[in-house]
Amino acid sequence: MLLRTVARAAGVAASAAVGTSLLLDGMLAGRDVIGYTPGDAAALLVLLLLMLTGVLLQLAAYNAARANKLCGIGAGVAFALALVSQPVVVSLVDAPAARLAVPAGLATTSGFALLVVAAVLLVRAFLRGREPGGG
Repeated sequence: MLLRTVARAAGVAASAAVGTSLLLDGMLAGRDVIGYTPGDAAALLVLLLLMLTGVLLQLAAYNAARANKLCGIGAGVAFALALVSQPVVVSLVDAPAARLAVPAGLATTSGFALLVVAAVLLVRAFLRGREPGGG
């Protein structure tokens, strides 16, 4: 049951993070093509991992009889690291020559579609929580 919940949370987080990134890049790109580097991909992966770690620590803090303050502090640290790590990861991994060119329209459309997927997953999770047995 916990593994299924974590997998669903990871799906929503991945859809929302990647969708938001693509949508904003596509909308704010002042050109027809957006260039992505390996550093951009690595930064997004680190963001997802740290956000998922924070969510799991929050769940542990909520469910723990002991050490819930420690888990709560750990969740806060994970969320703070998720934000602070982005420019650091990009600067460490970035290879300016290696770029993936994506049309701005495709990035915008893909980002919007992923945000719709995240919203559908969240609505299904809320509805599942209201059903008898939660499943």
